[in-house]
Amino acid sequence: MVEAARLFNERAYYESHDVLEEEWAGARGVRREVLKALVKLAAGMYHLQTSGYRGAGSLLSSGLAALDALPPDAVCVEISPLRDPVARCLEKLETLESGGAVEWVEDDVPRLQLRPTDSHRSAPPPPV
Repeated sequence: MVEAARLFNERAYYESHDVLEEEWAGARGVRREVLKALVKLAAGMYHLQTSGYRGAGSLLSSGLAALDALPPDAVCVEISPLRDPVARCLEKLETLESGGAVEWVEDDVPRLQLRPTDSHRSAPPPPV
């Protein structure tokens, strides 16, 4: 997951998609659903990057909806750095699809931030 996040944040969305898809293939349960949503987001950003606007909109919308449908504590990435920029991308995609021009700024680019591991939750409480 670390490699996928690095690639995503370097805007190597195609490569990030491939790494996420490999992890998704062997995952089970909620982790599989999280990875499926991230695969869609990476693919959507790749389509946006290559001017495949229709595919980008569909993938970004469904990826974000899939993340939002999961229990917050089940998602291994921070949602805020994804949600707002993806929403801005979707708004700008509508403008592009209708023939308008848009200006892209750094804040429009979603970031994939991993949450710290929750391994401390299974440890016994510290002695008093």
